[in-house]
Amino acid sequence: MIAALLLLCAVVEHGSNVVAAQSCVSSHKVECFVLADYLNASAPVNIEVCAGKNLIFSLEGFTDYPVCDWIRGKDVVTAVNGSRSIILSSFSEADSGAYTLSYETSSGTGSSLTVSLHVVKKRPTKPWLMLSNVNKPKSSPTFTCASEGCPKPETEWSSTGVTGPEIKSYKYYDKGVMCCATNTEGQECSKLYDYDLDLMRNDGDSNVTVSPDQPLLLRCRMRDEQPVWEKDSKTLDAPALACPTAENKICIRNDSHYGQMTYLFIKSASVTHSGTYTCRGKKNIMSVYVNVQAEGFLNVQLDKRKVIAVNNAKNSCLEASVSYHPMLQFCSWQAPNKIFTKCTWDTWKTKHRTVQLCGPLMSGDYKLHLEAGGQNKTKTISVCVVDTPTFSFKDVDNTFTLETVSAVPANYTWMACSLFNDSCDSESSWEVIQNGSVADSEFFCNKIIKSSLRRELAPANDFKFCITNSVGSWCKTFYSPPYMRMRVAPNPDNDHLMVLKVGSLLLLLTLVVVSVVLMYFVKKKKAQYEPQLQMIQMVGPSDNDYIYINFRNFEYDLKWEFPRENLELGKELGSGAFGMVVRATAYGISKPGVSQQVAVKMLKDTYQTVEKEALMSELKMLTHIGHHSNIVNLLGACTDSGPIYLIFQYCCYGDLLNYLKSNSERYHKSVTDAFNKDRFCSLYHNLQPRKNSSEVETTVDNYVPMSCSTTRGQEDIALLTLSSSDGNIYEDMCESPDDQTEDLHTLTFDDLLSFAFQVAKGMEFLSSKNCIHRDLAARNVLVTKGRLVKIGDFGLARDIENDSNYVVRGNVRLPVKWMAPESIFQGMYTPKSDVWAYGILLWEIFSLGVTPYPGVKVDHNFYSMIDSGFKMECPYYANESVYKMMCQCWALDPSKRPSFSKLVFFMSDQLTDSEKMLYCNMQDQFSSDYQNASAIPDISALTTQDDNKTQTANDYCSTHVTEEGKTESDC
Repeated sequence: MIAALLLLCAVVEHGSNVVAAQSCVSSHKVECFVLADYLNASAPVNIEVCAGKNLIFSLEGFTDYPVCDWIRGKDVVTAVNGSRSIILSSFSEADSGAYTLSYETSSGTGSSLTVSLHVVKKRPTKPWLMLSNVNKPKSSPTFTCASEGCPKPETEWSSTGVTGPEIKSYKYYDKGVMCCATNTEGQECSKLYDYDLDLMRNDGDSNVTVSPDQPLLLRCRMRDEQPVWEKDSKTLDAPALACPTAENKICIRNDSHYGQMTYLFIKSASVTHSGTYTCRGKKNIMSVYVNVQAEGFLNVQLDKRKVIAVNNAKNSCLEASVSYHPMLQFCSWQAPNKIFTKCTWDTWKTKHRTVQLCGPLMSGDYKLHLEAGGQNKTKTISVCVVDTPTFSFKDVDNTFTLETVSAVPANYTWMACSLFNDSCDSESSWEVIQNGSVADSEFFCNKIIKSSLRRELAPANDFKFCITNSVGSWCKTFYSPPYMRMRVAPNPDNDHLMVLKVGSLLLLLTLVVVSVVLMYFVKKKKAQYEPQLQMIQMVGPSDNDYIYINFRNFEYDLKWEFPRENLELGKELGSGAFGMVVRATAYGISKPGVSQQVAVKMLKDTYQTVEKEALMSELKMLTHIGHHSNIVNLLGACTDSGPIYLIFQYCCYGDLLNYLKSNSERYHKSVTDAFNKDRFCSLYHNLQPRKNSSEVETTVDNYVPMSCSTTRGQEDIALLTLSSSDGNIYEDMCESPDDQTEDLHTLTFDDLLSFAFQVAKGMEFLSSKNCIHRDLAARNVLVTKGRLVKIGDFGLARDIENDSNYVVRGNVRLPVKWMAPESIFQGMYTPKSDVWAYGILLWEIFSLGVTPYPGVKVDHNFYSMIDSGFKMECPYYANESVYKMMCQCWALDPSKRPSFSKLVFFMSDQLTDSEKMLYCNMQDQFSSDYQNASAIPDISALTTQDDNKTQTANDYCSTHVTEEGKTESDC
């Protein structure tokens, strides 16, 4: 007896033994077994047969053909007499169950056999794409597609609509090709791994995982030249029409129909085929990492919560990102009412698939059950469907009590309409008298919210209560009944009333005139420009005893001067009240004849003399500070015969805040080996080689791939290091700013750690120079190529009048949400206040760009919260140790906050050993000679005159103790 297993093999399980069929043949339509082999079976025989197949009992082996009955329960299903076989028609799942097969020979002997029949259905396997006709002369090869499943899957080429196992390859020389296998249990698809060198477009994956003995097919194409394939930097030869016939050999096939194409085909992959395969043309290259592994994996990413408005519940969808190998065996959503629904997903993504469940959705926990790669996983998302809230209102003893139901977090506001208003129809008639909020909690859906208000807080008849959550805002107005309404008694003396009205009108007119005059003088007295970055000198034993160093009377070293005619200004990058920053091209700033993209800071045309002096002081301070890899470094300046231009490095990816926001959807906290190879194995092929020793070396200060091996199981970290070349601050970090691949912007948890580490390194350098930043935030950190981040000062070009992050306090606008308490309340800035701001910046990084203190308005309640030691909750993407360090940065006592050296050590410890290699040579890179290294002034020879006291510049030097216990000077 024999049972079917999928499509290609038939086995029968007898007790604990599995016996293969000996004398009958199975096909994709028929399963068969030999009855004579199991005449003496004492235990039931288990048979597994695919739905839709016929089942044949072969009677070979008997001296004569017996009389046989196939019985289910007490009913004879089929009976045969004198036939060579018993043929049972197509099975369905309902046919599963216990059967009895009885037989009797002509000699009178007979017996029976108990059979347990299991009729199964199985999803299609991931289709195998193969190449055929590879050795046929003057002909393009053919794409073939095969898949297994139960029932047998139908195959279809999705980009063409052609149904069947093969298509002609030459017809699809310029488009992607995908084969999908479908049966009643689901669908699986495979794309041709296609690499277009002309467009530098990858229509496959940059990381491919296949199982042993499976085929592998890659295609590389160009328009005008024949590309070649390399494996681990060694060229794979392509003899004309001589592809090896052995299955475990690599076959290279060139095809020149309608373009130049080169196929790489392995009919049966083995572990030895793992490695990096590169398709190379004369100008461009693209790489793919092939990993041949038998072990399966399953990774799922699903949000923990989702809040939906009730009117959107019918059309909303739940989504999960799923990656797996080798195939997805089971996928189903379980609703809160215990109903199961099969997953739906997008077709064209073959590795990282978006699994969906679309509405109508209800409140409760949805579970996603998956099985793939030998693993079972269940993920849960809590859904809250929010309806328009109802308000329960009570007025007892002049106290209003409001009760409603809302999703949290939520904010609410009490407002009153004054007695003296003729009407409460306009929004301006309502005055806010009380605010409140309900924080997020484990129970976040339909939480009961209660609030009370004493009537005497505002002289009013009408009150309004408004509540706001993540879905929307709702308000309810409460009107006092007529018998309780307060009224302003009229004055019976009309003449006296007229005098009162005239006097009020005159008083109002006077107030208007005074207000206009005050506004004129406020506008006329515009605040002066002052750089946020300042160098301080300690003048007392306390950390709070310091003065700002005034560089106004320092001499400017002309070695930093850059010819104005070699600077071509471009588009504006930012503009503020005092000046602007523009993108520019500098010719010869790094070496003669070579242009470079730079950023130029300048004042506006209407600048005042004091602002020009402040910009010159900033220039002198920057030349004194020096260079660091995590600072936006000064490259030169134009000060002669025209406006002052400060020339800085240009960072092509903009500020860190917008970088995090724009790439937040691509965040993956746990990434597979495939994911990291995608990002790093194919992006850095255009690095310039070193020049010979007779030339000045200006190698690229960039990240280059170090390794692409699997680490930490399925969670991979792309191993990077800096180029071993000497650092060059003039190198254009963004030579091709428009050539930004999507994979480059995929974020991982280690990327967030690296951003935090680099900012800490930059601030450690500044604090070692006795510099304080005073506006450290993600908006003031730039991102450039290789995910290198640099701290900058953009106060001159920031429009703080229209930037909601800068709030009026006193007569200035300040970024209070980033400021330490001593800075807010005492106007005191120290390196420890920068540490507080660094903690806020950490919160921005690990929330992927969310504004700090979300939903909290900057008012007296906010200042009270800060003064009382309030700390934000842990951001969504941070771990516990990073959050603890944030809280240490927010210590009310500045002396209890960590130093930047300790923060550097902590972030370095958080990074894996492989990431540490990325930064360990960073300082060494920038310690080499620069073009203007000699232009850094020797301030020991300079003097400054202040309040009739002569000081040498050495008075501004300070010492500090290193981690090794040595004393070093900043000068």
